[in-house]
Amino acid sequence: MKNLPLFTTTIWKSELPEFENLENIFLEETKKFRENNPISSGYSNVNGYESPNGIHTIKEFSPLFDYVAMMANQACEDLNFIDRNIAITSSWVNIADSRSSMNNYHTHEHTFSGVFYLKVPKDSGKLCIRNDAINPLWDGNKLIQQKTSTNASSVKIEPVE
Repeated sequence: MKNLPLFTTTIWKSELPEFENLENIFLEETKKFRENNPISSGYSNVNGYESPNGIHTIKEFSPLFDYVAMMANQACEDLNFIDRNIAITSSWVNIADSRSSMNNYHTHEHTFSGVFYLKVPKDSGKLCIRNDAINPLWDGNKLIQQKTSTNASSVKIEPVE
């Protein structure tokens, strides 16, 4: 018998070059943005702060979003997309102010979505990606001895600044 992994989900992982030189600029701009937009939008964030859309329009974040566009272009190439019209259409900041801060499961529209961790305090939570192909009601879940990226209903990824 041969195992044929079907419908796999690719996740690309990368680090922003020159992050050390940009970190303080990003932190300062994030602080300013929050001061100017103090009310959390609360789309998926619980007990923390979620900014309105638009971080990608701030000039100081250009190095980040230029890199994101370059990575999106590479992802399109990896997936053999016919047409590529890379555009960043939304971006926001989530700030976990306390140990009770989190984001609910949610789905992003459009083709790709990404996460950039500006700060990762010790013992921070993990990024949890849900595999909707594994039905939580499926009886086979309780028979799986060890969860892997191919049989788990979710995978947790350790964040890195």
